[in-house]
Amino acid sequence: MDNPLSDCQKCRGCCKFEADEVYFAPLFTDQEVDGVNLVKNKANVPFNAYKNSDNIFQVKLIKSKKDESVYVCPYLDEESHLCSIYEKRPFDCKIWPFIFMKDKEGRILLCYDGELCPSNDHCSSDEFDSIKTKFLLWLDKNNILDFIKKYSQLVWDYEDDMVIVKEIEL
Repeated sequence: MDNPLSDCQKCRGCCKFEADEVYFAPLFTDQEVDGVNLVKNKANVPFNAYKNSDNIFQVKLIKSKKDESVYVCPYLDEESHLCSIYEKRPFDCKIWPFIFMKDKEGRILLCYDGELCPSNDHCSSDEFDSIKTKFLLWLDKNNILDFIKKYSQLVWDYEDDMVIVKEIEL
């Protein structure tokens, strides 16, 4: 595998959205919004309440300066391709390219869609299995399931084109 971080920094596809994908803009908990505002000196980045939530907010995307047909996260520096809040980035960004989804039966699923993360095109199945294993260990080590229970609206509605990595027991 080539350097995945280098590929990631060049791409930043996770920070860019076509018009029909803006609903996938990153979600922030109330604590994450507060933390970012402290770091960025009240940067006045607009957030919208997500699904009428009191504690989950979705960042409002802006039009790209490089391509007006694309929307970008306001924290993306389009010149350097770096995240200006990387150390304070939200959970939604930390877990990418994985995503938690809820199916019609209410089961929580850890999902992945390789088309959404082109840098993973370079991964062999063994390399991806290694990434997945490390990610699952990180989930356990950091009590992420407790975090998901507290902020259940961080779980997206299931889409059929996603690959189910694991069913999650909460």
